Amino acid sequence: MKEIFAKSEHEMVDSNRNMEVRGFLQMGMNARMRITILEIFTETLLEEIEHMKALCKDLPKYQTKDRPIQELIKTAYAMLAGIDKDIEGCQERLSEVAAVIEALPDPLYREVLTRRYIQGENWSQIADGMFYTTRGIYKVASRAEEQILIPAGYHST
Repeated sequence: MKEIFAKSEHEMVDSNRNMEVRGFLQMGMNARMRITILEIFTETLLEEIEHMKALCKDLPKYQTKDRPIQELIKTAYAMLAGIDKDIEGCQERLSEVAAVIEALPDPLYREVLTRRYIQGENWSQIADGMFYTTRGIYKVASRAEEQILIPAGYHST
């Protein structure tokens, strides 16, 4: 009975660690996706700012309708500053995850986890690109995740 309890307790610890490792790695993938979305939003916002500026030039100087547009332009620039800060934070998280992956001793492990969690490829894309089966890539990823050393300051939420 003690053996069964000890085994299940050990399995629970392993399961918790696996969840924490995957959560840490997923943080990198989430950061990559957020950066992409924010970059697209930034591009669109800059186009809208240029459109609003052109609209201000087209309005006669004596009209006061351009004042709200100028306020919108100021607000848009303030939003851009916030987006830049958010992107910087995402890049820091992405770099942290990349550094942990780069510390793995096996180049195969590094490649699989980098392609998944840093570059954002799905498992079948990784398998196809590396000439493995998807199941084989899952196994490699699982072994790689066992080798991950999460930074001391990281706590999953």
